[in-house]
Amino acid sequence: MYSLCTSHACRSTASSTQAGASVLDIDSKLVKELTLRYMLALFLVALFSTSAWVSLKLVIDAQDGTAALVNVSGRQRMLSQRLAMLSHEMVRDPATTEPDFKAALALMKQSHYGLTHGDEDLKLPPTLSKTVRELYHGPTGTLDAQVSQYLQQATTWLAVPDAQRTADHPALLALVATARGPLLPNLDRMVGQYQKEGEAAVAQVRLIETTIWLATMLLLLLEAVLIFRPIVNHVRNVLARLQLSKAELLSHQMALSHTVEERTADLAELNLQLQATEQHMAVQLRALKQREDALDCIAQGILIAGVDGKMAFVNRGFERLTGYSADEIIGSTCGCLHGADTQPDVVQAIQQALVNGRSFRGEVLNYRRNGERFWNDLSINPVRDADLKLIGFVGVQHDVTTLKQREHAYWAVANHDHLTGLANRQLLRDRWLQALARAQRNERCGAVLFIDLDRFKALNDGHGHEYGDQLLIQTAQRIVGALRESDTVARLGGDEFVVLLSELDASRTAAAVQAAIMAEKIRFQLAQPYDLVLPASLQDPLHWNESSASVGWALFDGSDADLDAVLHQADQAMYQIKRAGR
Repeated sequence: MYSLCTSHACRSTASSTQAGASVLDIDSKLVKELTLRYMLALFLVALFSTSAWVSLKLVIDAQDGTAALVNVSGRQRMLSQRLAMLSHEMVRDPATTEPDFKAALALMKQSHYGLTHGDEDLKLPPTLSKTVRELYHGPTGTLDAQVSQYLQQATTWLAVPDAQRTADHPALLALVATARGPLLPNLDRMVGQYQKEGEAAVAQVRLIETTIWLATMLLLLLEAVLIFRPIVNHVRNVLARLQLSKAELLSHQMALSHTVEERTADLAELNLQLQATEQHMAVQLRALKQREDALDCIAQGILIAGVDGKMAFVNRGFERLTGYSADEIIGSTCGCLHGADTQPDVVQAIQQALVNGRSFRGEVLNYRRNGERFWNDLSINPVRDADLKLIGFVGVQHDVTTLKQREHAYWAVANHDHLTGLANRQLLRDRWLQALARAQRNERCGAVLFIDLDRFKALNDGHGHEYGDQLLIQTAQRIVGALRESDTVARLGGDEFVVLLSELDASRTAAAVQAAIMAEKIRFQLAQPYDLVLPASLQDPLHWNESSASVGWALFDGSDADLDAVLHQADQAMYQIKRAGR
């Protein structure tokens, strides 16, 4: 524009010279008058030309600012939709999508700051019109708060760890809800407002331009009447330049309209892409729902945990097995299943497996929500991505309580006497090995007592085996009542009982005294009368006072490894006592 004005001034100067040459023969007074008029006309032309240049500069600057406002506000709307789309993509492929999400978030923050505070690089003015200010901050609009909230929600979603990003994550749902709320309509309203203000600025400048044009035409008419052809030529040049400026302005307007059309087409294409993405996500959600339904059909408890051990998913089998609902357990660990009798070593093994990213398989005693105990055959396996990075754990629970109870029943049958419930010979041998190990470790003595009932055959022959069985049962109860909890009582068969005493004195002399005292205590208890009652019988109880017992004993220490040899010694001692009539 400066070069145009300079060229115009040169041509005006040349016309002035020609006018001066053409009036040399005119009276000096007329020449002076024409000169004054010509100078006045030139001044007025220069004034109007300068005004036209200033108005054109104002409109161009206004159009530049308006175009920048429209472009940035339109880009802000596009970025809000792009953030919503990328937030969904981050659930599926965070490694690829997260850089694009960060870039879009940073660009939207820059755009929003520039629109509200100004940005010289983006040609955004630092001040806002009254209408725009009301749309951003006034009572009729809260666009600044909505955009700030949206940016904060996007930042919150970006901070969510990759392992926790799911389609139903609260941060994602909040972000999508804001994007689908009044945010986009308000952004569209802001773009429309910027366009209206740009059009109003153009209309105002056009009015000024029209006024200048009319004044120039009047001046040209005066020049045509008063200053002849040079002034007319000068005015024509001015008009030509004004027309050129107008053409440039119209060209700029067309270019701006074309840009707006391109941006609109881009937004339409972006909308189609967003719809395609939503359809793809719907297909994925249906597939995920099918997998979840399949897992719910499994009787075993299935659980999926993150790297921190907190539950992210449990199936219906888990709910049926533990009594805890998915809402109660998701987000927490399975520590609520542990109780007073849960094995600490097993819990520690599970925790070590989780910390080290290893598998675990074992049986743990757990508690249901109602406090009922159950045995859980638990299998935990780590889950890794394509780069072998640990991303979580999958666990399978199986209730083996019935199996454990059956095993315990089998063990009890195999290791206890079916009549008295005392240990049998097999369990006695196992307790012998334990007592022998304690004797070796603590350097203390133990004793084996061999007990045989007197006149037991007379009871069986005279009154029947049912009364004999009742005598054996009460005999077992009396022996157990006379012993310590650490001692073992076993029935070898018939009326023969064995008592295993451990942790006696380290001195064999003192231990012998202790064993003799215990033998006498047992013998005294077994010599007391019995009231034998047959189960489910209407007969009166049999009062039996003819029973007694012979008790022999033998000491052992850590060097005695043969139970049969010690039993033989105690048996021989018992027979010696029986023959002596004690």
